[in-house]
Amino acid sequence: MVMRLALAAPGRERGFTLIEMLVTLLIVAMISGLLWQAMQQTFQVERLLQDSGAERQMQVVRREWVRSLLESTLPDRLGAAEQFHGDASEVTLTSAEMPDLAGFDAGWMRLVFDRDPRTGQHRLVARSIATQSERDAWQDRALAEATLLQWSGTSPRMRYLDVQGGWHDTWPVPGALVQRLPTAVMLELGDEAGGPLIARIGATEPSRERRADWERRF
Repeated sequence: MVMRLALAAPGRERGFTLIEMLVTLLIVAMISGLLWQAMQQTFQVERLLQDSGAERQMQVVRREWVRSLLESTLPDRLGAAEQFHGDASEVTLTSAEMPDLAGFDAGWMRLVFDRDPRTGQHRLVARSIATQSERDAWQDRALAEATLLQWSGTSPRMRYLDVQGGWHDTWPVPGALVQRLPTAVMLELGDEAGGPLIARIGATEPSRERRADWERRF
């Protein structure tokens, strides 16, 4: 049996052909494109996670500030035309923790549930009624406005707790002989906003001295 070995001619080295180079470049370009898309998606997911984490932290801070705002509600003045009052969608009150924003002062304010006209999301808005003229026309115009919470999903409502432990959809309770602050206010928020928030009001019936000091401010 005779075996023949084909030897390449000396001085001739076999290289890539043009088609092989084009195929190689095409494969490299496809792999690079896939890797770039994967990296872009990874960066986007990471950015979304970071943003959502920061937003969740801010949501918690805002919730606690709303709780403090309600817990710091000040008692009503004797004989005042505007007492603490609320229903399922809004409450009018005055608080020792008014927002430190332009237009907000040590006067009455409203906490209102409505929808963001741009996004359609539910939101809790603080609206100031700082001056007497603003309080006289609070249904028509508010002095300042700040969005405290915003979320999608479940529709919210407010409820009010009396001293006997009963929850009511409006305050003052119709037919009640004594007008005083509720012992707690519950905001039924969506899960996206952290769920229900309950704020217990510290002083529902102030002493005469404290009430007189409060009245002198106006």
